[in-house]
Amino acid sequence: MSEPLAHIRHAKILGYCAKGLRQFFTIHGLDYLQFVRHGIPEHLIWDTGDELARRIVLEARKERGE
Repeated sequence: MSEPLAHIRHAKILGYCAKGLRQFFTIHGLDYLQFVRHGIPEHLIWDTGDELARRIVLEARKERGE
């Protein structure tokens, strides 16, 4: 089974702006374009420890009914 992905749509639901997301991804060494185009494994966002970023993961889980 593949790992669940977080997608840009989850961040947009929360009202997060592209500029802030790009900054976050750069600071944490994550691939923003991968996130936008295909999604990234949720643990990569979760493991940053950033509470605002963790909301993206929670939104993805909510979408899946978890």
